[in-house]
Amino acid sequence: MRIIGIEAAGAGTNNQIRGLILEGSKGSKVPCTRQELLKDTDGKLLDRTNYDSDAIFAESVRNSVNLFCRETKEQDKAMPEFIALPYNHAGPAEEEATRVDMLSKYLKESFKENGVDVKTMVVGSRLYDYENVDLINVGKHQLSNEDENVLKNNPKLAGKVSATLGVPSNLSWLRIKQEANSPLKKKELNQYKDKFILFSLGGKSEDEAIQFTMKDAQKLLSHALKLRSMGENVVFVNSPRTPNDVTDYLYKNCKRFKFGFYNSKTLASQEEAEKNFRVYHGKYNQEFEQQAREIGGNIYPAILKNCKAVVNTHDSFSYTSDAAVLGIPSIVYTENEIDAKKRPDCGKLFQLCQKAGYVVSLDDAIETLSRGEEVQTKKMQGVNGQILSSMKKTLNQSKTRLTLPSARDKKTCAI
Repeated sequence: MRIIGIEAAGAGTNNQIRGLILEGSKGSKVPCTRQELLKDTDGKLLDRTNYDSDAIFAESVRNSVNLFCRETKEQDKAMPEFIALPYNHAGPAEEEATRVDMLSKYLKESFKENGVDVKTMVVGSRLYDYENVDLINVGKHQLSNEDENVLKNNPKLAGKVSATLGVPSNLSWLRIKQEANSPLKKKELNQYKDKFILFSLGGKSEDEAIQFTMKDAQKLLSHALKLRSMGENVVFVNSPRTPNDVTDYLYKNCKRFKFGFYNSKTLASQEEAEKNFRVYHGKYNQEFEQQAREIGGNIYPAILKNCKAVVNTHDSFSYTSDAAVLGIPSIVYTENEIDAKKRPDCGKLFQLCQKAGYVVSLDDAIETLSRGEEVQTKKMQGVNGQILSSMKKTLNQSKTRLTLPSARDKKTCAI
């Protein structure tokens, strides 16, 4: 099945969509390229908030689809059957759902003008009764009690929902090993004689509902020192959402205590960093530039090959798409300051995963290690295959409806 997606601002969301694209292309000889994630012909993201009017937005979607269809025909590739749409959790839920529904409508109309019928699916959506979306991927951690009742009383909506524990992923052991065996990364990772515990840092959210403060940085460093006192090796890696002051503090102290620290943020000017917290401009630009040259760019996910366990922060859902799914013992730091009213999904996801045995808290992990025992968690089922099954079911139901006799045909047959 050919799946394409719409490019989003967040790297995590794009990786989730790429995971679904790769899942759909299994067995295909056609490689997945950047073309699979659509954006405006001028490079702008196809998000309603980037346009002055609905009409301009609709025209931009149409131009992007026309270009995609033309290039697809020139390359003699199959047209897509499904489009994966991103969902931004930072703003009000209904406003975001309305924008996604509008995007779906314009995409379907534009592909229809090119003679192509496509289905759409929203990745990681909150529950919403979309008018123009065929499949809704909702994390079980995103369903409130009210949502559960809505699904019980609305079979039609329930039939469009693919509820999963966790999020899609574009990670695999094959990709990790390939990256870890690239010359520069292999040389870097060879310095670690024993496997280590990786602190994979998340960060704050755009709407400030999720905080990642210096207090968190200090606590994480304290936990890392505890682990070292138990004989464990520790390495840190940040992410695009990790605040720059936290990055600077942890990098400085990792050098001081001789922990490994790897930067995953894009280096930028001060002006860019002031506008976009996902890029880095701080005290260590030169050091991070040199590090990137020496190791051949971002070391994640190659570094997962050398992990005995991964500590993720409470704000990041990557533990459900990376460590837990890969079978690496998965530990979660749960002390981030999170507005539970705005983002109840963070706490609920951890609770669901902890109850199922897929993760343990960092405090519990340290207690286990202090007894001389190994931290163990269950391997989690991958989400990609679950969503692909729902996509196939949606397509089959659509084909069945097209082949069923109409009411008039049935009446004629009865006569």
